[in-house]
Amino acid sequence: GKSEIGFAHVTTAKLKVAHAVLAEGYEILFTDSDIVWLQHDVVEHVHRMLRVTGPDPTLDAVFMCDTAALDKERTPPALRINSGFYLMSSNPRTMSLLDPKELDSILQHNAEDRTAREGKSVLNDQNYLRGKLGQPSSRVRFDTLPLDDYANG
Repeated sequence: GKSEIGFAHVTTAKLKVAHAVLAEGYEILFTDSDIVWLQHDVVEHVHRMLRVTGPDPTLDAVFMCDTAALDKERTPPALRINSGFYLMSSNPRTMSLLDPKELDSILQHNAEDRTAREGKSVLNDQNYLRGKLGQPSSRVRFDTLPLDDYANG
């Protein structure tokens, strides 16, 4: 119901902020407030491990994994992502992924869809990203972090 829709408004806003940061040419590291960092060089570690930065980066984004290791092989890559922790580089692919006009469609859906108002089909940032990254037309190169090193809640 209303609390889920309110949560979706907050998560949509964080994607819009991420877009604004990317638009300035910066990378963004997003972490939910319930993420605990056990080492101080997390960003450097993620960069080294998955080569997100550089003149020809291998990936556009890396996300925390939301899938148990045993299910990872059976779960489509886009459905593995957890939007609670990610590193994203600034480029046309990621800018398109976080297009503010498309993000507004989340709010429109939640306002107009009866099942969303009942709390049954509320769109939030994670569902939005999973849907966009799972489209055959998506050109965003992404991966998930190893669950052993970056456990989810």
